[in-house]
Amino acid sequence: MRASTVIASAFVLGVALLLVRQPTAQIATVKGQGKLLETVLLRQQDLPAQSNNEFYTVPEKRTLVITDFLVSNGGVSATLVQLDKDAGEGVVNLTHPMLMPAGTTQMFNFETGIEFGAGEKVVVGSGAGNQALSVTLSGYLRKG
Repeated sequence: MRASTVIASAFVLGVALLLVRQPTAQIATVKGQGKLLETVLLRQQDLPAQSNNEFYTVPEKRTLVITDFLVSNGGVSATLVQLDKDAGEGVVNLTHPMLMPAGTTQMFNFETGIEFGAGEKVVVGSGAGNQALSVTLSGYLRKG
């Protein structure tokens, strides 16, 4: 092979690798319907102890997918926290109670996401003896 062919091949390969490595971010849209996905960030601080705290009610014709659950315990005692759903027939536990030691922050990721249908309520249950929990839920809303 000639030197110019090798250089040209290396250049083309380098450009191809550069193109493959470029991160892409897309928001799904449909002409005439707008965005299909909408990012959601829900926060609440100082959750009441021993209660089911309603965070959000999913709007009509939408599905909410929670992908991340961030909990910070700024209190002086450990407590339990869990993610629940209320579909109108009582609260359903979606996660096992998770122990949150005092003064810690933990992030829980749900790779496939936890889905909430239209009209369903996102509920965070908190344990006894602590009123210093801060919770952030993130995910997205989609049509349907």
